[in-house]
Amino acid sequence: MKKSYWLYIEPYAHVAANGSAALVYNCLNGKLTEYDNPVIVNLIKKVKSKKNLLVVRLTADRLTDPGISAFVKEIKTFYSGDLIDTSYSKGKPLQMMPQVKIQKDAVRSRGVGERTIGEGIMEYLKEITLYINNSCQQNCYFCRDAYKQFLVCTNNSGRDKQELEIEKVKQFLKEAGGSSLSRINISGGNIFTYSKFAELVRVLNDMPRVKTYQVYYLNLLPWVTELKALKNDLSYVNIFVDFPVREQDLEKLVSICAEPGLNCEFNFILQKQEDISAAQLISSRLKINDAGFKPFYNQENYDFFKENVFVNKEELLQAKPGLKDIYSRTKVNPLHFGRVTVLSNGAIHANVNRKKIGELGRDSLYDIVLREMYEGNSWINPRIEASPCKSCNYSLLCSPISNYEYVLKRNNLCNIWVDPKN
Repeated sequence: MKKSYWLYIEPYAHVAANGSAALVYNCLNGKLTEYDNPVIVNLIKKVKSKKNLLVVRLTADRLTDPGISAFVKEIKTFYSGDLIDTSYSKGKPLQMMPQVKIQKDAVRSRGVGERTIGEGIMEYLKEITLYINNSCQQNCYFCRDAYKQFLVCTNNSGRDKQELEIEKVKQFLKEAGGSSLSRINISGGNIFTYSKFAELVRVLNDMPRVKTYQVYYLNLLPWVTELKALKNDLSYVNIFVDFPVREQDLEKLVSICAEPGLNCEFNFILQKQEDISAAQLISSRLKINDAGFKPFYNQENYDFFKENVFVNKEELLQAKPGLKDIYSRTKVNPLHFGRVTVLSNGAIHANVNRKKIGELGRDSLYDIVLREMYEGNSWINPRIEASPCKSCNYSLLCSPISNYEYVLKRNNLCNIWVDPKN
C-alpha cells in the first residue's frame, strides 16, 4: 500500500476558494497566502468541503508535486496546518469545527417545526437609538439623508412637529433592564428642544449604560446650560460640524467643551477631498483632539467615496480579523446585530435603511427583538450571502455590510472585486 498522510488545516485558519483562486488565512497571526495554481485551488476546495472538515488524505506521490509540496511547507511555516502519517490513526482524524452559537436564534430555528426561541432572546440587544424629536431651525444639506449613513441628528420625519412620548420612552427603556444593552444613543433634530429633555436625562443618568447625544454644532451655543447638564462619566456628546465652518462659533464651543466633566467629540462631515484637509487644519488650529471624520454620500461624490471609503486589499489585511470575527460574519452582520432604532414618529427599525419592524407604545422591546431574529433581514445579513461578495475569497475578511452599501446600492465597496459596469 502506498504511503499516505492526512493533510489538515487548523480550525483557526480560514480557507476560501472560488473560481481559479484560493487563499489560506491564519486568524491568530494574520498570515495570508494566495494561490492561483489549479492543483492547489482544487485541493483547497476539497479541504474546505463540509464532508471533509478541513482534513483530506494525500498519497506520498502527490507530495512530489512542486505546487503541493510548497503549499504544505507554507501552511506548516505559518502554523495553519500540517501532515499526519495515516499509519498513526485507524481512521480519518476528527476535526472539531468552531460553530457560531446564537442561543435558540433564528439562524437555527427557521423552519424547525414548532421550536421556539423565546428564552434568552434579550441577551442579543446591544444598542438602542432614540430620535426623540424632529424640531430644528437649521437647514443643513445633510439633514434628510445622512442619518441613513451614520448616526447623526436629523429632522427627517417631515414638517409636522413630532416627538416621542416620554412615558413610552421610559417604558421602552425599562423593558431593556434585563437585556445586554450597553449603549443608548439620543438623537433627533435639536434634541435640546425636546419638551421632556431634562426628565429624559435624569432617567438615562440612572442607567449604568453608555449614553451618547448627537448635536449639530450651531445648535449648541444657545443651549449651554442643557449641554452642561450632560456631565456624566458615562455620557458623551457627539458634535457634528459641516462645511463651510463658522470658525468663531466653533472656537467658542471648543472652549466650552473643554470644561471638566464634559465628554465631547467633534465630527466633521466630509463630501469632497478638500474637506479632509480643511478639517485637519481646523482641528489643528483649534486644538481639537481625536476629531472624527464622517464621509457623506450626496449622490454626486462617488469618486470621493471610491478614493476614501472603498477598501483596498492592503487595508483589508491590515485589519487582521480574528477567529471570532470570521465566524460571526458567516451568520450575522456584526455591525448591525443587536441594534434597534426608534424614529421621532415612533417607527421602530433594526436598521433605518430597512422597513420598520414595530411601533413605540404598541410593540414591546421583547417582541421587536424576537421579530428581527425570526423575520428580519438587518441583523442576519452576512456579506458572504450577498452578491457579488459571495463569489469573492475575501468576503469573510472584509468588514460587514454597512449603511454605506445600502445607500450606494451596491455591496462591494472595494477596489478588489471590480464591477465592469462601474
